[in-house]
Amino acid sequence: MLPRNHISLLIADGRRAREWELGLRGEGLDAKRMPTRGSDAAKGDYWLVIPEAQQLAGQRYVSSVLAGKLDLPKSAPVGGPLLWGATLIVLALIGLVIAALLS
Repeated sequence: MLPRNHISLLIADGRRAREWELGLRGEGLDAKRMPTRGSDAAKGDYWLVIPEAQQLAGQRYVSSVLAGKLDLPKSAPVGGPLLWGATLIVLALIGLVIAALLS
């Protein structure tokens, strides 16, 4: 069920829905991902909803992305630099604990 006074702009899978949400928010829109129902929910799809008052701006953004004029921001993958940074922090903490135990 959509929140009161909100409209759905599109339906997207989980990762793509996050990218759409980030892009819409980057445009200053109050976007939310909402779980779908039925066969869409079984596929893991989400509605992207915004307040009705922001409908025109939201539709313009969606049209610009679909036309290739704008790109969606990429959601940060779990791997890559984020994972390496977390690994280095954990290793540094382990090193500090070992150093404290040995001193």
